[in-house]
Amino acid sequence: MKGETGAVTFLQRFGGALNLHPHFHSVLPDGLFVPVRGREELEFEALPAPSAEEVVALTEKIARRITKRVRRLVEAEREEGRLLEETAQRLESTLLQSMRVPVPEARLLFGSESDHESEGSERSGPGRPRLC
Repeated sequence: MKGETGAVTFLQRFGGALNLHPHFHSVLPDGLFVPVRGREELEFEALPAPSAEEVVALTEKIARRITKRVRRLVEAEREEGRLLEETAQRLESTLLQSMRVPVPEARLLFGSESDHESEGSERSGPGRPRLC
């Protein structure tokens, strides 16, 4: 049988209480739209329902694909978690090491207190540079 299938789907973004609840509404005909000799319109011809074996085969195929995808996602998440843990450990180690290094004194950054006492500015003082 030659023909075309068709479907209509639209997205509804809100639920009945105006809550955000995106979901789809679809119309999927159980058949084909086939050409009719001598007419431009197509005619709908229903297809027989799938057999129990066909439903089982399709369900198993979908289950295998979903399982395979979930396993890949779980493995990727494990790898990402491992990388995050390694990064956190390196960061912690670096931070702990930096805490053991003596902090430079203010005089090394801004000069000694005597350098600022003679400048006469109220904004300057011990360990603070003159701003103006």
